[in-house]
Parts: sequence; structure tokens; C-alpha cells
Amino acid sequence: MSNRIKNKILVLEKDFFDLNNIPKNIYYDFYNKKTTNFKDYLILAVRLKYKIDDKFLKKFKNLKFIITFTTGLDHIDQIYCKKNNIIIFSLRNIKKVLNQVSSAAEHAWMLTLLTIRKFHRVQFDKRDLPVGLQLMNKKIGIIGLGRIGKKIMKYSKAFGMDTYYHDIKKLNIINDYKYKNLDQIFIKCNIILVSVTADEKNRNLINKDLINLMNSNSILINISRDWIVDEIELLKKIKKKEIYGYGADFINKKNLKAIFSTSNIIEINRKHNIILTDHAGGNNVDAIKYVEKKLFYQFFLKYFKNKN
Repeated sequence: MSNRIKNKILVLEKDFFDLNNIPKNIYYDFYNKKTTNFKDYLILAVRLKYKIDDKFLKKFKNLKFIITFTTGLDHIDQIYCKKNNIIIFSLRNIKKVLNQVSSAAEHAWMLTLLTIRKFHRVQFDKRDLPVGLQLMNKKIGIIGLGRIGKKIMKYSKAFGMDTYYHDIKKLNIINDYKYKNLDQIFIKCNIILVSVTADEKNRNLINKDLINLMNSNSILINISRDWIVDEIELLKKIKKKEIYGYGADFINKKNLKAIFSTSNIIEINRKHNIILTDHAGGNNVDAIKYVEKKLFYQFFLKYFKNKN
């Protein structure tokens, strides 16, 4: 294997890509439909545009590393990577420097505000009857007290809310915040915000039984993956006006169509309080530039001893 191939990286998405983050002794190519020389690459750099499944990975003969600018890893076939000794290097590997990244937490709070105020109703509609609710004095339950969950805690305090949390670890860290089990969160809280990791162990964590504990003035905010929540059950209850609203950064459009006979969110919003974005939590200029620089630096420092 030539040194050029040994140190070659294939970048799947070049949006906002800064070539200055790649050391000079590392050769790179951008992926396109004409790419055929997969055997040349030692490193693969990805985000969320492509599904990195076994069919795609089998094209590579010398692949040793996947760099993914994400926290969730469900877009990558981790079983195949483990069997073939391919190392996945993600934002989970640079947790210490991610405290400067607040975009996902801010995005979660934006979804909370838009949903509680029924933004789709007040944006252009003629002022008539009062619309929406306020956050002050409401009870919020945060499920998942990682980096994002802890930032959201601070936001909730600033808005004058009673804050509760649930985590796999019962963290007695701050007197102002109260630990509750999942049932208590769904019974007690007006706003339930899900910020757990996109790991298989959390599939269907927010199940039918929990959703049925919500009342008609409750909203659910999900910045984890769509499969963390039983969306079919949730959407049924929203359609019946048994839940106040749903804000999510991920949704399965097949579930929307199954319940509302359309996946067109504008049509759905004419009658129902659902605010959706598409994997946009960390997708802003500040966050992308920062994590790209830090992740590349730490990766090349660790595996290639390269400090530039």
C-alpha cells in the first residue's frame, strides 16, 4: 500500500467543509456518483446525509476509520464495523470540548416555545381568540441528563419553570431539580423533553403506556430519534386532541401519513399542533465549524500523531 493510499480520506459531504482542518500529509477526495476507487481509502468522513450500511462499507478494502460529525451512530452499521475492526470516531470521543456547543439544546428550546405557543397558528393568522400557553410556572420533565439535558435545565430555570428529570443514573447534583421515574414525569409534567442518546437500548423508550399518562395540556418535545417514541400512539392522541402538541427534530413521515393520510406538515398544521424540523439540531454554521475543527484535530492527533 502506497503512503498516499495509507493516508487517504474520502469525505461524503463537503458542505461547510474546511480543508484547513486536514493535515497536509493526509490526502483527500470528495465523494460523488463517479467514485469507484474505494480500495484507496483508509478513512471515511460522514455526517447524516448517507446511510453507512454493510452494502456500502463492503466497497472498501482498506478502510480502518470512520469519522462522523454526530453524537448518534445509528446511521452507521456498527456491527459490521466491529467485525471488520473499523474504528468509529465521533463527537462522543471529544465530550470535554463539546460544552461550547449549545445548538442542540437551543434547538430543543426553540421547539418547546414554538409548540407551546402554537406558532403555526399565530404566525400569519388574524388575531382572534387567545392562542397558546406560557412556560412560566409550568412543570417540565427532562428525560436524559447529558450535556444537552443539563443545558436545557438552565433554560427552564431562567423561564421560571418547575424542573424535574429522569436519567439512567439518579443524579443528585442540584437541589433545585427533582428526580422522578418515567411514570411520574408523564403524569406530573406539562412539558416532557426527550434528549436521550440514539442507542438501540432506548428504542421505544417513550412507549404507549407512558404516552397514555399525558393530559390534554401536555406537550412532548423529542430531539432524539423518531424511534425513541411510539409515534403512532402519540399522533393518534394528538389527532384526538388528547395531547396539546408535539415538537420533534426527527419524525417518520410514514407515521404521519398513517394517521393523517398525508405527510405534508403544512396540511397537518391546519388542524394539529405539530412542529417538525429535519435533523437540524446541530446544523448551524457555528456548531459545524467548531466540531469539525475539534474532531479532526483530536482524530489525527490520536491516530496519526499529527498536531497541525
